[in-house]
Amino acid sequence: GHRYLVYLGNISFSLFVLHGALGQLLYKRAVKNMLGIEALPFAIYLSLLFLGSILLYHAVEKPAGRWLNKKIRP
Repeated sequence: GHRYLVYLGNISFSLFVLHGALGQLLYKRAVKNMLGIEALPFAIYLSLLFLGSILLYHAVEKPAGRWLNKKIRP
């Protein structure tokens, strides 16, 4: 339902932050492995991206949001 879309919206900033860094890491790995060996498949990239984004959201964004709300709204 729409609950999953709301959650995707919640983690969207983490997705944005991580996709560039993770993409660059995998690109550099692919360039280093020019021996005809493919880089990690796209499905693994997406899995790492979503798992990392979920972790970043729950470990950094939510706690920082709660902390800021306490500072802004006494």
